[in-house]
Amino acid sequence: MREKQVDKFRSKFRNIHIFLFDDVHFLIDKKQTLQCFFHTFNELYSNNRQIVITADCAPQDMQPLSSKLKSRLEGGLIADLQPPDFETRLNILRVKAATMMTSELEGVLHIIAEKVCENVRQLEGALVYLTAQAKLSGTKITPETINKLLTNTTPKQDIKLLLRTVADHFGIPAEELINKKRDRKTTLARHVAIYLMREGYNCSLAEIGKELGGRNHATILHGYEKIANELSNNPNLSTQVSEIKKQLNSQKSYKKAYQPV
Repeated sequence: MREKQVDKFRSKFRNIHIFLFDDVHFLIDKKQTLQCFFHTFNELYSNNRQIVITADCAPQDMQPLSSKLKSRLEGGLIADLQPPDFETRLNILRVKAATMMTSELEGVLHIIAEKVCENVRQLEGALVYLTAQAKLSGTKITPETINKLLTNTTPKQDIKLLLRTVADHFGIPAEELINKKRDRKTTLARHVAIYLMREGYNCSLAEIGKELGGRNHATILHGYEKIANELSNNPNLSTQVSEIKKQLNSQKSYKKAYQPV
């Protein structure tokens, strides 16, 4: 828009044969961009172009997406992509490690495939980390040493899942944990999320602050300490935190072992 090349931009995307768009949910609160996307989508669809779109939820769960755009997205084939199963994870690791494959490494890949099961990026990250650690320490990657390394460096689970679970428990939208809303219920939910991120994922205060809308170190520390101090004296809060942990554990996305509150 600054360069006054909107027409050129539109022409570029409306004359293509295949349109691939990743993470469309990031556009939900960008009205002008969504409008442009909507018109581009319609023109490509009318010209029988191939359109592939990904998002972290189904079209009907994208709020506040317009009904027109939502109906367009629902008009195609919707596929729910789940994390890869063990055999797929193992084959991915074998391909990534093809240049350094040895008989010993095959056993290591089995362990990584068993322990890291959320997504391909985590698999790659674990393999890269373990390889780097072996080179730096001058030791071989073996089944005997890998468990210790993975215990300390297993990639963190999806923070968004934790925030959604906490928000659902308190009956508020997950976005309110990140924005500046400060009513009593939202503040309590935010403090619980801070506590769980700290205790469950061992996130630093800076990391938690970044996830919660750029809040500062002091704010995050206050929220964590408030919940930690109240758990032993507030049975209702203790029950709520325990219920959220159980919910997260049931979804196999919150794997840190907790001590009873």
